[in-house]
Amino acid sequence: MQIIIKATQLELTDALNQYVEDRIKSLEKYIGRFETQGEAVARVELAHTTQHHRNGVVFNVEVNLHMNGDVIRAARDGEDMYATIDEVKDILKLEIQKYKDLHVEKPISDAQRAGEQPMTDN
Repeated sequence: MQIIIKATQLELTDALNQYVEDRIKSLEKYIGRFETQGEAVARVELAHTTQHHRNGVVFNVEVNLHMNGDVIRAARDGEDMYATIDEVKDILKLEIQKYKDLHVEKPISDAQRAGEQPMTDN
């Protein structure tokens, strides 16, 4: 997976860069099957934002994961950059799982293979 990191209105330190790469790279195990059809690209934007309705420092983390011509997106605002990165990673993990549920064929049970109809409560 290729990771592209962009920082807006903040300094991208080596420690922050490494933290983002480690967190996003940990998602590779969930998208391995899709990377065989083309390399996945994660575009990460870290920003220091000002929002008039909130006091203090507000950080914005946004990740757009491009794979197989589709985009999986997660974004979050928070007061702690590292915690916000973790939240976005967790959201991406859930979104990848939803994507897999839609695009991966379900295994066929023995009953379906034999042509039997599943039992329903009528």
